[in-house]
Amino acid sequence: MSIRQRVKEAMDFIREQTKDMSEERYQEFLEQLKFELEAESELCCWGDPEEE
Repeated sequence: MSIRQRVKEAMDFIREQTKDMSEERYQEFLEQLKFELEAESELCCWGDPEEE
């Protein structure tokens, strides 16, 4: 499975799990998800090495 396919599946899952949220709650969810993804990227050393 390609990376693009995996991301699409992840987004489909996120949309399914959040479909009952208000726009405000969904925005809050996305902000928290963004934070978690950035933290995961740092843990996996995927960040730009020049930023360290």
